[in-house]
Formats: sequence, structure tokens, C-alpha cells
Amino acid sequence: MFNNLKYSQRKTVSLVSILAASLIIFSLFLSTILQRNAKNQTWSKATTLIEIINSVGDYTRTHIQPELVNRLEAEFLPEFIPNFAAREIFKSLRQKPNYTDFFYKDAVLNPFNSEDLADSFETELIEKFKAHQNRQELSGFRSIDKGDLFYLARPIIINQPSCLECHGEPSSAPSSLVARYGSSNGFGWKLNEIVGTQIISLPTNQAINQAHQSFFLIMGIIALLLVAVIYISLTSSRL
Repeated sequence: MFNNLKYSQRKTVSLVSILAASLIIFSLFLSTILQRNAKNQTWSKATTLIEIINSVGDYTRTHIQPELVNRLEAEFLPEFIPNFAAREIFKSLRQKPNYTDFFYKDAVLNPFNSEDLADSFETELIEKFKAHQNRQELSGFRSIDKGDLFYLARPIIINQPSCLECHGEPSSAPSSLVARYGSSNGFGWKLNEIVGTQIISLPTNQAINQAHQSFFLIMGIIALLLVAVIYISLTSSRL
């Protein structure tokens, strides 16, 4: 009887150890999966936003530029620039409570508008694109005062000769453009050159919080099941 009791206790201890080890391994695996899923959700959202922004630029090229091109010599309107509408629309979006920490920028090494000048982080991304010209996208995390942001960046490549009508030589650019921005910046671009990066940054708080909630919910359910198994095992060993 005594040997049977000791055997049952050893069996229970072994079972508890196995279940505890399994729980730890599963929690690490689950955490990894949920964190990856949170990143994928944020990446998907960033991709959707950047495609919408690009569609706004396409609309400007197709519908706005033809209407304004004949006015360039007399007056330069910022609405003629494809990224102007995208930048202004995104500024408006950031006024909404849920989007204050969303950022978009066409970061350029040598822009007309100083708002588009690449900072040190963006310059580093541009240099990476230049070093690996087949690279179509970079993503990761960057830190700001409020926390970490997920960023998605794509290279800005001059693949349309029409871009050089404004960004080639100052002597060939519309006089109204030169009068507005001067002749020092924004010129000298070359065809097929990487001149900047299109970058969008957005918070990961919501996705990560959802991942944490799912983690604790699943682990709580599993922990309760394990406690029930251990209790049944202990009860059985006493019979």
C-alpha cells in the first residue's frame, strides 16, 4: 500500500512537471505566433494606406496636371505636384483622434519643399535602397517620444522622363516653379535614380494589445484545464 502511494505521488509529480514544461514551451510558441500576427496586421494596414496614397498621386497625374499644365508659366500651383494632395490628405487624417500617431512622408535627399527633406533615419533607408537596388521595400520599427512605430518604406525612383521637366535643370523647368522654390534645391535628378523614400509610420499599440489579450485568454483557459487535470490526478492517487 505504501509503495503504491509513493508510486502514485511520483507519477503525479512527473505529470505536473511534464504539464508545466509543456505549458512554458506552448506559451513561448504562442507568444511568437501572436506577435508575428500583430506585425502582419500592422504591415497590412500600412500597405493599404500607402496604396491609397499612391492612388491619390495617380489621380493628380491623370486629372489634375492636365488641367494645370497650361498655367505653369504664369503661376505655379502646388496642386500640380503628385505628392501634394497625398501630404495634405494625410495631414487632415492625422487630425482625427485615432490617427494622431500616423505619419506619411515622401522623404527626399534634394527636394523643392523643405517639408520633404529626409532626416537622418530616412537618409539611412535611402542609402540602403541605393546599395540594394532590387530591394522594393523595407520595414521595421522606429522609436519616437510616444513609443515605437512600425514603418514601411519604398524607394522613390525617377522612372518617368516627365519628372525631369521640373527636376532636371533649372533652365528647363517652368519659370513659375523656379520663382517659387528657387534654383538651388530639387534639381539635378537623373532618370532611374533613387532620390528618396516613400515612408509611412503607424503605431502598433492596438495590434499588440490585442495580441496580449489573446495570449492571456488562451493561457488562462489552458492553465485552468491543467489545474483540473492535476486535481483529478491528485484525487485519483488518494483513492
